[in-house]
Amino acid sequence: MRHWRRWSWVVVAVLLAAGFAVGGRAVSAGDGSPRGYIARHYTPAPGAEPGPRAVAYVTRLAPSTVTSDLTGAWRPAARHVDPTGVYLRYSADLVVIRPDAGGGALIVVEATSTAYPRYQAQLDGAW
Repeated sequence: MRHWRRWSWVVVAVLLAAGFAVGGRAVSAGDGSPRGYIARHYTPAPGAEPGPRAVAYVTRLAPSTVTSDLTGAWRPAARHVDPTGVYLRYSADLVVIRPDAGGGALIVVEATSTAYPRYQAQLDGAW
């Protein structure tokens, strides 16, 4: 009986270690935020960023499809839609989804601290 208890603790320890390893990889890969989700699902668009602290992505999907995809995976704290695009506020980031000139959508991810001043004209009074 004691032999079984010792092995059961070993099995539990191995399973916990494996779980922490998988969880650690997910967090380090950026899976723990909308920013990481966007980086994994959309194509980077270097040079399309509106500022030095923003990251831009493109897709052939319509802005409405991108919005549904992202909000289905990560629920925003606030949302604003106007003719210029869709603005999604998360705890640390603002995600802007706009129609791309070549068709599809341009997705911009930026920290709220620098994004809000940039998009204040669109968001004034919305949040």
